Amino acid sequence: MDRQEYNAIVRWISRLSFPVNNEELVFRNVDRNTLGSIACHEYVRHTKRTIYQHNKPHIIAKYYKQFMDSLSAGEPAGVLLRMASRLQVAPALLAKFVLNCYANDTDGEYRELADRGKRQRLAQLVREPDGLRDPRVSAEVRLCVLSDNGYGPMAEMIKLTVGLEYELRLKKQLTLMGVPFLDEEDLRRRGQDKTPDVLLDVPIAVSGCVVNWIESKASFGDDETHEGYMRDQYEKYWNRFGPGMVIYWFGFIEDLLPAASARHVLLQDHLPEELVEFMEPELGVTPVDAAGADSDLQMGPLFDSDDSD
Repeated sequence: MDRQEYNAIVRWISRLSFPVNNEELVFRNVDRNTLGSIACHEYVRHTKRTIYQHNKPHIIAKYYKQFMDSLSAGEPAGVLLRMASRLQVAPALLAKFVLNCYANDTDGEYRELADRGKRQRLAQLVREPDGLRDPRVSAEVRLCVLSDNGYGPMAEMIKLTVGLEYELRLKKQLTLMGVPFLDEEDLRRRGQDKTPDVLLDVPIAVSGCVVNWIESKASFGDDETHEGYMRDQYEKYWNRFGPGMVIYWFGFIEDLLPAASARHVLLQDHLPEELVEFMEPELGVTPVDAAGADSDLQMGPLFDSDDSD
């Protein structure tokens, strides 16, 4: 995706309801998974920028009073969700703030817990609110958790499930192509801690670039997301295993390609089966020297003469 289209999508998302309803995610011919991933990134960034305005004891106490007053007045279900939309706060986080106040008000054992115990108990209540004294509060918390695409246990479960689905897709495609590999479990059994999703037994060449490992990301690659992964994951993989490839299954901003390639990471939005070539194992370690002067392999962006010393 070119940057102009990406910027247009971000502007369009900013005008949608908060939090974004998936049914609203229709923009030209852009895939809905791509739109959903971009919208989720923007939603999380908005929350990180603004949550400090709400996460203050006197502000939370005010929200709690408004919530309880609304329940007492007999307002229809969805009180917390409507508050979250009006305040532009992640529903699951608002539910957590209010639930902490409610538990302090109604549960003597909760009040006596130390901070760590309260955090653990509160996380449990957010996951399983059915045990709360007031069923209306339980319903309000559950509704917030189910409606939040970026925060809360339901959102985390969906992200984990989708991530595993695309990892399995990658492994299945590699197996069908006859490409041998080790996955994260294999590597951890060998004592590796920071591991890519797939480490290839034999390096391959994709578009003239050496690939020793592959990381699967069931998300869209934008500047901030990609740079965070580059710093926390990809550079560590490069240091340990050499150059590799990242698949952003929901697309990425095209002008990230040159800088990523210069840092020995090839970006793709699928596994390009027709472009994969097996290589001699030593090419993944010393790509320029091992390729040799007579090699037929084209010199791609990872074969940078400045890095061959």
